[in-house]
Amino acid sequence: MNGRRLGFALALAGGLVGCRAADEQARAEGEDAEGTRLAALAAAFDADDCAEVERLAKGYAPSTPLRLAAVSTWLGRCLYRGDRFVDAEAVLRPVAEATRVDPHTRKALYYLGRAVYRQGRFAEAEATFVEFERRFPWDTTADDAAYHRAKARFRADDLEGARGLFEALLARADVSRFREAGGVFQLGRIEAASGLAATPGPDAAAISRAYAHFETVATDFADTGFHDDAVYRAARLHYDLAEYDAAEAALSDFEAKFPDSGWREGAHYYRARAVEAAGRADAALALYTAWAATFPEGRYRDNAAYRAGQVHYGLAEAATDAGVADAAYDAAAAAFEAFLRDWPNSVLKTSGAYFLGRARYERGAYGEARARFAEVVADVDSAYVDNALYYTGRAHYEEAGVAGQGALEAAVAAFDDLLARFPESSYADDAAYFRARALFRLMRNADADAAFAALSAEHPESTYADNAVYHRVLLAVARGDCDAAATHLDTLRRTHPDSEFLPDAERAVLACAPAGG
Repeated sequence: MNGRRLGFALALAGGLVGCRAADEQARAEGEDAEGTRLAALAAAFDADDCAEVERLAKGYAPSTPLRLAAVSTWLGRCLYRGDRFVDAEAVLRPVAEATRVDPHTRKALYYLGRAVYRQGRFAEAEATFVEFERRFPWDTTADDAAYHRAKARFRADDLEGARGLFEALLARADVSRFREAGGVFQLGRIEAASGLAATPGPDAAAISRAYAHFETVATDFADTGFHDDAVYRAARLHYDLAEYDAAEAALSDFEAKFPDSGWREGAHYYRARAVEAAGRADAALALYTAWAATFPEGRYRDNAAYRAGQVHYGLAEAATDAGVADAAYDAAAAAFEAFLRDWPNSVLKTSGAYFLGRARYERGAYGEARARFAEVVADVDSAYVDNALYYTGRAHYEEAGVAGQGALEAAVAAFDDLLARFPESSYADDAAYFRARALFRLMRNADADAAFAALSAEHPESTYADNAVYHRVLLAVARGDCDAAATHLDTLRRTHPDSEFLPDAERAVLACAPAGG
């Protein structure tokens, strides 16, 4: 080889060596950068800085399956901590369901079960925890998985199945003190639920076992996070059993002993409910109206505002003096207006609208009442739709003296709607009666007579039954059918001998002039 060609070969070789060296250096630098980022992610996770974990994980494509599993598990657990359970599931599931086993698989599988549980998919959550126990029975969180599996069964309303799983948890040799406390506490909840649900109930033996479990937690596990839970549940059980004086005393005692407990607001709320149920309206109102100041971020704030309206409304219904009743209806309306203004997204908003409408109806503000009832009717899932339709019709009917025939026709339409959609409604007979009365006032006599006849046939126990027969007497007299009037009078005498309408019906028949006579 001549010198020229040798020089070219050496130059080529040197170039290739240089390229390989550059590639290796770039790869090493890349690995160092990824390692630095991975270490930063781990440090952020350990420091519970989930915002930093999410920032570092964004756009990061780990170079190995193990690193991907680590980053996914850290991010998924952070998403779970932030109550973003759907996102947590999406990130954790690929790691949890991978066929390989690495240090992150079991954590991903465990928190996948927790994320699914928090989404309310209890059967799937239980299956996930069963899979965790099958694959990792030696893991330090195995008792945690067993505990959450039992809770999932409890939340699925399988009380007997849950009881068995919690008892099995307590029998485990590896159960931690914390999970032991939780197991005893949950057994108390199960006994309370089964005791309250018993028919005829409550089941005194189950209730006694519930109190015993709660007492065990309060005395033997006072150093765990279940201590205040157990004391609160025992106090609440008095309320659920309608032992209102005992409930008030126990819940008040709880508030004094556990001023920093997360259950304090619940204790205050059910204490107010107990006071209300015991008939101490003024004391209940004081507890409800102070809510915003006492618990400015509380979960029961809308409930308390709603209950304040209910207390005023109950006072109005119970009042025997018209002036007192009117004042209480006005106070109820003001309370419900404040509730709807302050809590427009409350799950109780439709109920609030209904009772605001009722309060306005009772005070003769029929237009405003109908507007509120329309809000209720628009919420097809509300339990008050039939009530709202009935009082819509009544509002039109009561307004007819001012608004004339149009109001009566609107009343008939509202009653027709109610009877078509809710034939079994508790308001069906009332609606049928006032529909007939509206037709009577519209002088649609044949329709009115048929409506009163239908009321008598379909609702013989109605409080309006005698009134319906009386109106049939009047309609028969009006058309000069004296024989029919006499027949209806005989029916009224036979079926309602003490009816207040009987004297007027008798006078009407005596004055009957036969048609064409």
